[in-house]
Amino acid sequence: MKRWLIGLLLFILPLLLEAQTLSGKVTDAASGQPVGYATISLMMADSSLIAGAITDENGEYSLEFRES
Repeated sequence: MKRWLIGLLLFILPLLLEAQTLSGKVTDAASGQPVGYATISLMMADSSLIAGAITDENGEYSLEFRES
């Protein structure tokens, strides 16, 4: 039983530590045009920063972070 549990943990642990990706596009609400070079921040409820990015010229961004 112990061996089985250790094997299961060794299999699942790397999956839990894998990075998550959040991506999207920022557009102007009125015109629908992409907003280039905007700052994107992913924050905890206590306002601590998890990850940040800047949109490209087409308003697209991608954030990579690890769940804690």
